[in-house]
Amino acid sequence: MAIVPYKLIIFEYMNYNDKILNFSIFSVKLANFETDRSSDPFGFDDFSSKLAEKYLPFSGSVRKPSYFLFAAYLDYLFNKPEFINLSKNRKELKEKKIRLEKLLVYCWKSNGNTNLKSASIIGNRFEKEYINPLSGRNWVKQPAFEIYNKHKFIGKTLELYTLKNKEQEALLLSFLKMKDDLTNNNKLNKIIISLCKNKFSLFANHILSNKLQNTFRTDLKKAIESIPNPDKAYCKTIKDFIDKRKKFSEVNLFKSTLDNINFPFQALNNWFKCFINAVDADINNNAKRKSLWVKANNAYDGIKEKGKLNKRPNREIWFNIENSCDKYCFTEKFEKDTSPWEAYKRRQGEDGQNYFFYFRHYALYSLLKELS
Repeated sequence: MAIVPYKLIIFEYMNYNDKILNFSIFSVKLANFETDRSSDPFGFDDFSSKLAEKYLPFSGSVRKPSYFLFAAYLDYLFNKPEFINLSKNRKELKEKKIRLEKLLVYCWKSNGNTNLKSASIIGNRFEKEYINPLSGRNWVKQPAFEIYNKHKFIGKTLELYTLKNKEQEALLLSFLKMKDDLTNNNKLNKIIISLCKNKFSLFANHILSNKLQNTFRTDLKKAIESIPNPDKAYCKTIKDFIDKRKKFSEVNLFKSTLDNINFPFQALNNWFKCFINAVDADINNNAKRKSLWVKANNAYDGIKEKGKLNKRPNREIWFNIENSCDKYCFTEKFEKDTSPWEAYKRRQGEDGQNYFFYFRHYALYSLLKELS
């Protein structure tokens, strides 16, 4: 056990000389150097995430091209002196960004896009009449600009966007200077109308314009190619979909990637499934456990990129291994409540036909679907 920094809290107040004074206070907690395996008993999530990084330059949670551009655009704006001067501290800066995100979603809902449930729009659950863009409060805990700001690969797209939307900067600056006051409604409506006039504007539509989609595809290809030691065959496969040389569909994409024996995903998913079935047979004293372990061991031997994967991973949180018979059994904690294990098994679907891991390819599918 060790004491490690947990959270930095900054207190600010104004003294009698009208100066802001900052005091940094560290709170600490006891931390164990063992990785938390409360929902990942065998370390598969961590391994799969690291493997996915070798193939795709984004996380599995990012699904929308316009948010990539929006996050990059906010960085661009708040690096300009006139926007920097609007905020006295990080809290005010975050509030300004949240206001712009609320304005973005408000505009999308105002443009006839009332049904946005399947559009991967963060904050879509808020009804339009309850979104107040003049306030930085009452929004989602993790806004879009925080989720997407780590993935800055759309240089050409941002360059084209800023070129096509120069006049928008003055509108947004004027908007951010507005106070949360009902008397500003007429001015706010005029700004919204002006923002939505330009078809190249992010605020006009949650789907990027054709020209922006083209540059986004170019940026995406370059990002995949720029990954250290890229798999050339994989790059070519993805580029064929991006360039529309290959017919795009969910089935075609997954058949060419997750089900392709030349890439590591199929063998790993096969082993994960076989291994889980064998462990479950151990727990339930299934008569077929020995044959299931033979199948699991064969699946493990078929993995080319094993990394640090162990044939018998055991984190001693969910399971113990009975050495006498090499059999998995629950620890006392999980023997009383097996629901986490049942939930873990369901990740491969009730019939075992789903992918245990998508290795970020469902995020890629979502991006390409909107860009097609």
